[in-house]
Amino acid sequence: MRTIILLVLYCMSPVYINWVYMNIGTTVTESGERLLMVTDSFGFDPTLPIIGAVFFLRDLVQASGGRYLTAGGILAGTAVSNLVSPEVAVASGLAFLVSETIDMGIYTVLEHRKTAAVLVSGVVASLLDSLTFLLVAFGTVETWDTQFAG
Repeated sequence: MRTIILLVLYCMSPVYINWVYMNIGTTVTESGERLLMVTDSFGFDPTLPIIGAVFFLRDLVQASGGRYLTAGGILAGTAVSNLVSPEVAVASGLAFLVSETIDMGIYTVLEHRKTAAVLVSGVVASLLDSLTFLLVAFGTVETWDTQFAG
């Protein structure tokens, strides 16, 4: 039952991520990038804490249900992502697919060292998630450094 609950939460996470991105924050570039502004000159992507939690959730799904179930969850999450937010559907779905697949691959290789597996896979996947999303959605990585730092 635990595995099913983790899998459902994981597959539905793009719904929440996309909603937060489209409804929390301010458009800061002409191409439409959004940040949650802390000051007039500094902001961060409002989805960052959620995305970090999703990478950890993916690790829990794999630890609980194995690689094949996780791979199915990645495909289901990608499909859900593309259904939810037409404004960023392709970018969100592709970023989810790329980053989560990389996260799974790195986690699998380092799985015997759980702490390293979670940390390394999460950092690398986060980097790729931000780059993929920004390039596909907006054709720029203008705010990438701020997003990745967050």
